[in-house]
Amino acid sequence: MGFNRDEDGNRIFKLSAPSEDDGKPNVTVTPFTEGLFHAESSCGDDLDGMTILRRQGTQLHLSWTDNDAQPTKEVWVTFHEMVEMHDGHLVHIPTTEWGFSDLFSVGMRMPATPCQANGSGTGNADKVSLGDGANLIVPAAGDGDWDVELGSESVLPTIVAIRDEGNGYWDYDQWNDELTPSTTPGYADWQLFDFQLGPYWMCRNDDCADPRGIWELDPYKVEPIRPRWQFGLKCKRTGSSSRNAAEIGGRYIAFREDIT
Repeated sequence: MGFNRDEDGNRIFKLSAPSEDDGKPNVTVTPFTEGLFHAESSCGDDLDGMTILRRQGTQLHLSWTDNDAQPTKEVWVTFHEMVEMHDGHLVHIPTTEWGFSDLFSVGMRMPATPCQANGSGTGNADKVSLGDGANLIVPAAGDGDWDVELGSESVLPTIVAIRDEGNGYWDYDQWNDELTPSTTPGYADWQLFDFQLGPYWMCRNDDCADPRGIWELDPYKVEPIRPRWQFGLKCKRTGSSSRNAAEIGGRYIAFREDIT
């Protein structure tokens, strides 16, 4: 029994992508969804009041000072709208300060959906325990103990929806960022959780030994990063406490609807 399986060994949820009946992902001449635009950056999104500052947030960059006592560092950026991630590029400098013992990972994580306790029993959600303090958030018909901010109730929603095809309790429009209780609970396609999922590492413990100080990834596909999901870079510089200063950072190429 693992984190993603119940006591009978059945999967609790799955992270899904468009695929054929045999489970193999769809491949097309153009891997991204029609109507999206090329969006390249080293930064995630930021917020200014009620405005999304796209690609103006946290930068994918890590640095170590001389004799840095912290060998492992990580940074996470947030996307507040649907993004399809395509490829990326990393640079580590100076090249003489990096080698096979220095490892980096690139991945995703899904933060918990915020929910507020409703003391009057009139909430729009309830929680179902999954064990170990983790809960599934399910809809309530105005008689719940919790409230979640539905997509239709906010200019900038806070929900973090997870696709779980045929097992979910919510309907979710990932492009318009609108969440509604499903009319077929338990058979819908989206779930909400009150705990973080991940990180899930797409690249895990790749070395930094390239003498050019670069790393490139150009897969012939896209990975969906849904609203409020986070994209991260983690790196371990072995023996950093006795080494000189160094940096690693990069950029991504993605596709999204709005590039303003």
